[in-house]
Parts: sequence; C-alpha cells; structure tokens
Amino acid sequence: MLKTLGVVFFCFLLSFATGCSTIPKNKQTSVIRAQVEASAPEPNPELLARLQYWHSQQKYRRLPFTPAFPLQALHKVAINQPSSIHDLSAIDGVGRQHAKKYGFEILEIIEGFKKNEIPPWLKPAGEKPHWTKGFRLATDALPYPSAKMPHPSVNKINLGIADLQRVDVQEKESLMVLDFLRAAFVNTGLFRVTDRASMSRVLAEQKFQIAVCTTDDCAVNLGRLLKMDKMAYGTVSKIKNTYHLAVNVVDIETAEIQASRSVQAGSMDELGAATVYLADMISGEFK
Repeated sequence: MLKTLGVVFFCFLLSFATGCSTIPKNKQTSVIRAQVEASAPEPNPELLARLQYWHSQQKYRRLPFTPAFPLQALHKVAINQPSSIHDLSAIDGVGRQHAKKYGFEILEIIEGFKKNEIPPWLKPAGEKPHWTKGFRLATDALPYPSAKMPHPSVNKINLGIADLQRVDVQEKESLMVLDFLRAAFVNTGLFRVTDRASMSRVLAEQKFQIAVCTTDDCAVNLGRLLKMDKMAYGTVSKIKNTYHLAVNVVDIETAEIQASRSVQAGSMDELGAATVYLADMISGEFK
C-alpha cells in the first residue's frame, strides 16, 4: 500500500515538474508542433523580397566567369541579417569570395531594410535577367515580367500561403521554396503576405497547426481561420533532375480558384529564382 502511494506521489511530482496540463494529448501535440514551428528560424518576407530582387538584378549584370551569389545562401543571410563583411562570410554557403564581392551591396540592403529605406542604386525594373538553361516555364512562354521592389499600397490583398505538399523533396528544401515564394509575392507590390510564424501562432491559439493543403476546401477553411482575403497552396516535387512547383490561389469569400500557375527548374537555386516569375504571373490575374 505504501509502495503504491509512493509511486502515485512520484508521478504527481513528475507531472507537476514537466508542466502537465489538462489539454487532451492529441491537442497538446498540435499546440507543441505549432509552437516549435513558430520558433523555427524564418527570414523576414520583406527583407528576403529585397534580397531576391537584388539577386535577379546582379545575375545578369555580372561579368563572365564571376561567380553568382548562391540563392540558398541568400536565404540564410535574410535569417541572420549580418552587420559586417566578416559576419557575412561566416554564413554557410557564402564564404570570403562572395562576401568580398557582394558584401557591401548586401549589407546596405539589410541596413536600408532596418531603416525602412531602399538603396537608390538598385537597377530599375524591366530588364530581362539571364536565366540559365535549366530554367523552363511549364506554362506558355511569356516575356519576363518587370520585377518590382515592394512598395506601400492601401489596397493590398491579404494573402496566406499554406505549407507546400512535397513529393521527393526534403522538408528543408520545401520550406526554403515557401520562403522565396512568400518573398516573390511581396515583391509584386500587390499582396500583404502573412509570415509562417504569425500563421503558426494564430493557429496554435485555436489548437491547430499549419496545414499542407491539397484542395481548395482546405485552403478556404485555413484562410477563414487566418482571416485572409486569399490563400495560396500547391506542390513542390522532383522528377529525376527537375524540380516542379505548382501553385493555386483561391478566394476565401467565393471559394473560387482564381489563379493557377506552375514552373520547372533544374536546381533549387533556379527554382527559388523561378518563384519571381510565378508570382508575377499570378499577380497579373488580379490587376
């Protein structure tokens, strides 16, 4: 009897020490997952949009044999926001060579972002960047739409983006594409995009976690919870050596799919760059 009481008392102390709550176990799991997702490092969409725009510009103004700044490393730059060339070179994927060549421009973009300013030396929109041969459109061949820097607008559309369904693609790659897609939509100047961490916090309060939507019904329900005007959802997949990204945008009020576009690319870097084209094509449906 005493032994049994001792075990019960020990379990009570253990549950108290570990912060046990009365929330059902399945709901606890949803909350914990959402909290973990919300705390994961994520780049600011506005800063990543500016760096993505700069990347599309520097790709075609560089001299032959000059190494391009790797787009995946730019994603880490947006997360870490370095304040010196030394800090920039220490970021995985950057190194001394890239930091020395592009560091001052990148640091000026980051500093301008913190002051809510845009460096005046950024090239104007309308020039066609040099896409590598691995980049192909899965839709009709269209002229490259003018890239735009984010600008204030009183009539921006509130857009949420659900986690992408992935097929033969690693989760970290899928999340990186999602970040670049979010930044690309910001760059159109038409959308006010909710970041993933904010979405996680809102859904965690309602005992939900960020969903991978594959249907318009799922996207509409998620959009209503988040109080969005529209929701984007889609799939990123890899077939042999080719990456595919397909995105749909559904109106929350009418539940109508208003835009659907897809792109293909030969590498993750090119797929990240292709999100600019995809977002511009989709934004054209709402202008």
